[in-house]
Amino acid sequence: MKIVFSVVIGLLFASSVNAAYIEGEYNVWRRTDGVLYATTQTEDNQPVLVSIVGPGTNWSSIVISYIVKKPCDVDKKSAKIYVNMGLETLDFSCQKLEKNSIVSYTVSKPTRANELYADLKSGFTVVIDKRINIWAANIREPK
Repeated sequence: MKIVFSVVIGLLFASSVNAAYIEGEYNVWRRTDGVLYATTQTEDNQPVLVSIVGPGTNWSSIVISYIVKKPCDVDKKSAKIYVNMGLETLDFSCQKLEKNSIVSYTVSKPTRANELYADLKSGFTVVIDKRINIWAANIREPK
């Protein structure tokens, strides 16, 4: 189920990459069918899609997806990533996209996902991989 969700998010991300470049669209939270999502960017201005599924519930998760300019290991299932300066093991998936890849990291533990969601609702920035800033912006009142 997690892999299917990551693939769907990845495909949605791939189809909406052009929209991610519209100035002013970064760091604007939106809500659709129980999913909060926003686009932020990497340090080299590449779009990153952040989705919070079921925020505040006991089945909450967070998916972070972006395009990398290299092939990926499609058999890899987890990765150690820094989340707010602490090293955590997150679910990992990767989909080939022509010469690039879409990588997705998933915070699949509902308690941890809800902690990060609470941080955002409190106005704190969540930092992934020491380089991707997820801003709180309008998360309390998404569009």
